[in-house]
Amino acid sequence: MNRNAKKMRTVIIPCVVVLVLTVSAIVFMNGKSVSTGRCIVSDNGSVLWLSDSAGPTVLNDRSIFGGAFDKLKTGDKIWIIHADAVAESYPGQVSVYACLRIGGGSIDDIPQDAVDKLREMGWLS
Repeated sequence: MNRNAKKMRTVIIPCVVVLVLTVSAIVFMNGKSVSTGRCIVSDNGSVLWLSDSAGPTVLNDRSIFGGAFDKLKTGDKIWIIHADAVAESYPGQVSVYACLRIGGGSIDDIPQDAVDKLREMGWLS
């Protein structure tokens, strides 16, 4: 094999890999969004997410292996990949495909009005 062919391979193969990864990411993210917010673990074990722009939203685990919320505690800062569509119930509901804890926290990090509303509805004691 001559030098030019080797050089072409060392350039083309990484370019093809990057292209395939980019296309895969675009296809995977179609109809999905990435968001951050605070986690609230309710009395019944459901996990809710509170963003800066919306009220509490129930998270439905649709991750590949499940257990995306197992180690979360109320007040934790989380990063999620979720469906664009949010059920317009109160609290809203959304499917989550990936969840990552990016910081700790406590119930003191949750706005008091959100805590009060969730207590009124029986989500928190």
